[in-house]
Amino acid sequence: MSKKSLPKYSFHKVTGQARVRLNGKDYWLGKNDSKESRQRYAELLLEWEQATDIAPSYVTFRQLSVMYNAHAQKHYVKNGKQASEVGLIVYSLQYMNRVCKKVLLEDVKPRHL
Repeated sequence: MSKKSLPKYSFHKVTGQARVRLNGKDYWLGKNDSKESRQRYAELLLEWEQATDIAPSYVTFRQLSVMYNAHAQKHYVKNGKQASEVGLIVYSLQYMNRVCKKVLLEDVKPRHL
């Protein structure tokens, strides 16, 4: 496995938009720190991760939670609407991100819970 870390979600001051650079190309995500931009970021990371070989030890809890949140919003759907599980997942991830968002996955321990 390579030792690449996940590309960062970043803020472009001039336009007020969020962006991510993947393989040398900038992708504009929309208004900075909006739900839509975070979801677009997660979708792009999932596509990028599938196309590259990244070492899990370089993934932070925050990066994993962004990707899982995007997955949950697509997966937990009933009759065309988001199921209540999505709200519970978001709530749990918000708490965990306050505790260990910058912790590498290999360093997450039961004490973080």
